[in-house]
Amino acid sequence: MRLVGNSEATVGAKVDNSANLKPFKKGQSGNPNGRPKVVADLVALARTHASDAIQALVEIARTGKQEGARVSAASALLDRGFGKPVATINSNIQRSLAQVSDVELTTIATGRGEGVAASESGPAESGPVH
Repeated sequence: MRLVGNSEATVGAKVDNSANLKPFKKGQSGNPNGRPKVVADLVALARTHASDAIQALVEIARTGKQEGARVSAASALLDRGFGKPVATINSNIQRSLAQVSDVELTTIATGRGEGVAASESGPAESGPVH
């Protein structure tokens, strides 16, 4: 048992912290002083060493003794030079209308869902679409 406020609660029990929340007034920033200066200083310091870091990655990619290190260095260089690759998802899902529940059809018709998951095992069960 642990004490939460003046009452006992079991370990792992959810505690309602909403009483501690103080909503901001309209137009008021939640962070009026902006990002802490220490973070900005750290970013500036890291950027002063960017050239050395890139050279170290190039050296590891070319002559690293472990294949994993060479691959990681090459990947890091490509990500910084060209950006990380965009993940693609095959969304070509085909089911017969008999396999789509009434709830899914309603969701599709009203535009309230982002899509319908395919069912490998037969007709979809009725229920909310996630």
